[in-house]
Amino acid sequence: MEGTWIALVPFLVVIIIAMWTKQVFPGLILGLIIGAYIMKPTILGGMELSIQYIVDSLTDINNLKIIIFLYMFSGLVGIMKASGGIKGFVELTSEKVNSKKEAIILTWLSTLGTFSAPSFRIVTIAPQL
Repeated sequence: MEGTWIALVPFLVVIIIAMWTKQVFPGLILGLIIGAYIMKPTILGGMELSIQYIVDSLTDINNLKIIIFLYMFSGLVGIMKASGGIKGFVELTSEKVNSKKEAIILTWLSTLGTFSAPSFRIVTIAPQL
């Protein structure tokens, strides 16, 4: 199946489901299942391959490091939000940001410190737009 248009189907499903539900995770799961079913077109074969892909990903030490880092960073953002740190940051930057162009520049600058957590940029910049 490699090199054919059918390989686009899982990606299209992910995009459509993410836009419809406004959540990425359900789309990724469904895209994984559809992609595995395309590779092994039986119900059990597709589910078995999906589980195998997940197990392979979770047993790779580099993937585990990334997952742990993202959970820790998300926890840090959660603590900042609960303690009012993000609100303080928004108030501080809202005094300096007066246009959409300046907000976009601030977003680009914030990528230097938050390259792996775009949700942090959305949480901090979106209220200003």
